[in-house]
Amino acid sequence: MKKPLASFLAASVLITGLLLGFAQPAQAATVEELQAQIQALLNTIAQLQAQIAALQGQPQAWCYTFNQNIHLGDRGAAVYALQTALQKQGFTIGAEVNEQYFGEQTASSVVGFQQKYQSAILAPFGLQFGTGFVGTSTRAKLNSLYGCGSIQSPIARPTRESRTTPTSAPESSPHSAATSTPSQTSTADISQITPQMMYPADGQVLNYGVPHGYMFKVNPITGATGYHYQFIQNGAVVYDNASSLSSNGEFAFWPGQSGYSSLAEGSVTVKINAVAGDQSSAARTITITLGRADLYPTSITTPSLTETIKAGDQVFFDSGIGNRGVVSTGVFNIKWFVDEAQVGYGSHSGVPANTTLMDGNSQYSWTAVAGTHIIKFMVDADSFVNESDETNNIVSTTISVPTP
Repeated sequence: MKKPLASFLAASVLITGLLLGFAQPAQAATVEELQAQIQALLNTIAQLQAQIAALQGQPQAWCYTFNQNIHLGDRGAAVYALQTALQKQGFTIGAEVNEQYFGEQTASSVVGFQQKYQSAILAPFGLQFGTGFVGTSTRAKLNSLYGCGSIQSPIARPTRESRTTPTSAPESSPHSAATSTPSQTSTADISQITPQMMYPADGQVLNYGVPHGYMFKVNPITGATGYHYQFIQNGAVVYDNASSLSSNGEFAFWPGQSGYSSLAEGSVTVKINAVAGDQSSAARTITITLGRADLYPTSITTPSLTETIKAGDQVFFDSGIGNRGVVSTGVFNIKWFVDEAQVGYGSHSGVPANTTLMDGNSQYSWTAVAGTHIIKFMVDADSFVNESDETNNIVSTTISVPTP
């Protein structure tokens, strides 16, 4: 017992040193650097708590403090911690967890988590649907469940005006005002600066329509007091936020908010200028595509049979699933029917855009019965996927089994 105790005492001395270090003026440290130091301290504390629990023979609960926004396309330790938390909540992540990748399945699980804790995460912002973006309110809930220690700022309930004017994402950084919003009296010359796009990337395809939100962000410019976003389709400005500029470089459309329905499916040009007083920066322009998936089943096959089906035979039906759309899907459900009676129901992995999967994931086994039967297969049986065509999700075939 002496060696673990000695390690614990040594680590305690280390923490004391760190705390004393924080007490000194941090003249050169940025807010981000200070937060990184705080996170390192919290991780050290968590390790010490694990040592104490081990010394006392107590199990130590998993913990992680979420101090950064996380979104589709991210990778790394924060994504893996998010996936771990979601799995502890009963959500299925699939292969993405092995790659520490925030893909469609993780996003779908985040939406489920947000819906599960709707009153804490969505209701304060007047949202009905989860967004799949892990921002302030989602991180606050995650930290209340699994945080090693809290350094989160309180989340204020927004006013009615802030809920109806989509000038910035409700899921924004809790320290954005401290790190991203310059002084309102700044007179810095920003006219020769072009904002750098953080997300989405130029040319990126985004899911169109409810329940998806559209999230945009440029890297904040020192001296800027606001950010002007314009959205252009077919040569016309369909929406801009000139009346209420974004203060921290973020802008988002969420279902139910004013302006959400302004954007139509198809190509969108997004133009962003930083503003400081009567100055405007050079414009950053990107083009995105808002699109949907379009799932459809291929023809039904019975690859296990090479002769006439007889009553009592085990018949393996299968069908591929294609996606003619421009966006990939997350996991969805499929159903099999025999003579209009449901006989099979399960989940199917997501299908990438412009791809057909023939992987056996939709196979169904049936014991043949004499007579003529209609076999039907349905994809996206519970309408999880927002599709451009909802009328092509069923395929059927007729099979005859002779009477013995």
